[in-house]
Amino acid sequence: MLCVSIGTPVRGLPRQQAREYTTLFQQWKAPAGFDMKSLYFGGDGTVVVIVDIQTSAASYEAVEPWAGWEWKTIPVVEAPEMLQIIERVRAWEDKVLGG
Repeated sequence: MLCVSIGTPVRGLPRQQAREYTTLFQQWKAPAGFDMKSLYFGGDGTVVVIVDIQTSAASYEAVEPWAGWEWKTIPVVEAPEMLQIIERVRAWEDKVLGG
């Protein structure tokens, strides 16, 4: 499932711990089933990952080392697919609601 994962730093993260995360990240490899398409870092410490997640276990394993961030993972679809979904849903609504 294609997702966007956004990690926001937990307030009050000590500078030393932030440096330790940098060291960990330099050695980290994404687990099997967590196929990162792109990775971005914001100047405020936010992390944004575009990722194809195969299992919930892979997602859990991928974020577990980064306890200093609060993570939100959002399933996403490309615009053309979203438009097709909206058309199907609206047709179903019209059928059910008599629109």
